[in-house]
Amino acid sequence: MKLSYTKYSVKKADLESVIQRQILDYLKLKDIFHFRVNTMGVMRQGRYCPSPTIRKGTADIIAILEGRFVAIEVKRLGAKQTADQAKFQTDVETSGGIYILAYSVNDVRATLGL
Repeated sequence: MKLSYTKYSVKKADLESVIQRQILDYLKLKDIFHFRVNTMGVMRQGRYCPSPTIRKGTADIIAILEGRFVAIEVKRLGAKQTADQAKFQTDVETSGGIYILAYSVNDVRATLGL
């Protein structure tokens, strides 16, 4: 007798682009000034070239809330910051800004208290 089995699928972690879109939509809904930073650079001759005007490690989303600088680095579940991103976080926090390492839109909500 052959036994049948059921495959249990584990939900894949959302892509960073999906999480980023959710956060951008949330900030727009809350009418918070924000913009997305193109940290990838530009495509030239089939490869990405870093932008010479963007500091390495800059967060994916920049916002201003009640006069405070807010930097949001978006990561998918299980991903970690690079050394440049950790340095950017230290610099933002040392300067009095808010840095959010967001694995979901809920991280942004909880940190901003909105």
